[in-house]
Amino acid sequence: AVLLTTGGFCGSPAMIRDYAPRLWRRGTKAGGGPGALGFGHRVVEGIGGLLVNIEEVWTYVYATPDYEDPEGQRALVLRGMPGQIWVSPQGRRFHDESHSGGASGTPAVLGLDPPHAWALVDGSMIPEIEVSAPGYRKGRENLWERVHALLERSPHIHCAGSIEELARRAGMAPQVLVETVARWNGYLTQGLGRDPEFGRPLQKCRPLVTPPFYLIKYVPMARKNFGGVRTNLRCQVLDREERVIPGLFAAGELCGQAGGRINGRAGLEGTMLGPSVFSGRVAGAWAAHEAGCGPGFVGRSLQSLDASTGAPLQYEEQSSSAPGEQPE
Repeated sequence: AVLLTTGGFCGSPAMIRDYAPRLWRRGTKAGGGPGALGFGHRVVEGIGGLLVNIEEVWTYVYATPDYEDPEGQRALVLRGMPGQIWVSPQGRRFHDESHSGGASGTPAVLGLDPPHAWALVDGSMIPEIEVSAPGYRKGRENLWERVHALLERSPHIHCAGSIEELARRAGMAPQVLVETVARWNGYLTQGLGRDPEFGRPLQKCRPLVTPPFYLIKYVPMARKNFGGVRTNLRCQVLDREERVIPGLFAAGELCGQAGGRINGRAGLEGTMLGPSVFSGRVAGAWAAHEAGCGPGFVGRSLQSLDASTGAPLQYEEQSSSAPGEQPE
C-alpha cells in the first residue's frame, strides 16, 4: 500500500496559475509552506485519479509581497497590529477591518480596483507586528532584525513622518488620506463604540498619531487548499469513474483536508487541521490493514453521556467494514 500525504499546492505559483486561474488573474501570490508544491496532485492526476473542488483556495489578504523573492510571486502573512486601518489604492477606507478572513476581508480587497489594499499603522504599532513566515521567527519570538529589514527595504512598504508625505510616497492624493485618518481618529476621540462607516468595533483601537507612519501593501495570498484528491471513507484514492485505485491512499490537505472537499468553499482553522489529522489516522489504519497489519480504522459511537459532567458512560465498537459490506 502507498499513502500520500504531500500537502497542498499553495506554495507553487505554477499550480495556483493552473488550478485557480481566477485568483491568479487577480494577482494572488503563493503563500503555502515551502513543501506545498502540489507533487501529490500531479502524481494522482497522472495515473487517472480524480481531483475535485480544486479551484477552491483559501486566500488571505493580510499579506505583503516578499521583497526577497526573485520571481516576485510569493507573499508574507502579517499578523498583530489590531489598530491598523485598511485603505484602498485611492486612500479611502472600504471595509470593517475586524473582518479580515478569507470569507470577509478577501472578497472586499478583491473587489478593489486594482485588487490590493494598504494597511496604515503608526509607530506605536510596529512592536505588535508578527511576520508568519520562515526566517522571521524563532519559536514564538520575532527575529526583529529581519522584521526591521522588511520594513526598511521592501518597496511595498512606505514610511514617512507625516500622513501627507506617506500618501505621496504611495502615489495617493495627500488630502484624501489626510481626511481618511482625521475621520478615523475623530471616531476614537469621540469615544464611539463602533465606527459609523463600516460598523467596526473600536474598543481595541487607538488614534493614528505617533510618527513614523507606515503604509503596508496587502495583496491576496493563497494559503490553503479546500479541494484535492477524491477519496472514499477509507481514504482510498478514486479514479475519474470514482472507482478505487488499488493500493493507493491519501490524506490531509492533498485531499482538501479529507475526502476531497470536506470544507467546501470556506472553513475555520479547526475545520482544516482537525480533518487533516483525522484523515491521516484513517488512511494509515486502512493502508496498514491492506498490508496485513491491523483491523483498519475502528470508530466508536457514543451511546450516552453523564448529564452532569458530559463524560462518556458507554461506547460501542463499530464494525470496521465500509457501508454496505459484510464484516470481515
